[in-house]
Amino acid sequence: MKCAECENAIFTYRELSGKEKERVDTHVATCTNCRKLFNEYVFFNQMVAKASQENVQHPSPAWLTQKIMQSVAAQRQQPKKEDLFSFRFLEISYARFALAGISACLMIMFFIEAGTAGNEQSRINRLHSDLHSVVLRSDDLRNAFTARKENKKSMLRSCLNSFNKQIDVACIKEKINKTNF
Repeated sequence: MKCAECENAIFTYRELSGKEKERVDTHVATCTNCRKLFNEYVFFNQMVAKASQENVQHPSPAWLTQKIMQSVAAQRQQPKKEDLFSFRFLEISYARFALAGISACLMIMFFIEAGTAGNEQSRINRLHSDLHSVVLRSDDLRNAFTARKENKKSMLRSCLNSFNKQIDVACIKEKINKTNF
């Protein structure tokens, strides 16, 4: 019997015939995984049987009603906590001070912004004039690019092995470390 068949048979062990039970028992005797599963199955069935035999006393409805009423009475006696979002905790004088403080902050921010408006325009004018003084020449960019390209080509030529026509990687790494590419 294979383990998969045995596992399925373990869960229906009570319903198996005598021959099928013998096959499961012989497999369980030789296979440790199936034996472990079978022992867990037997333990579980024993616990269910034990629990079903115990006589559990359920509380009476009167007892449950009494407990609920005691809980409600205890909650009524506790002082209420004010909800922070209800604004009942604020007195009117605190609200006035808060609004006055917010208004003062807004006025200060307005005056600071109005005072820096002129300075900001002069700063923009200076930046605009600086931008006009920058001149980009395409010839300079092309020459720099060509020079860099030629440097790379000469580096590759100098690291070319004349014997087998392959580039020496160690030579290239050494030259890169010496120069800034």
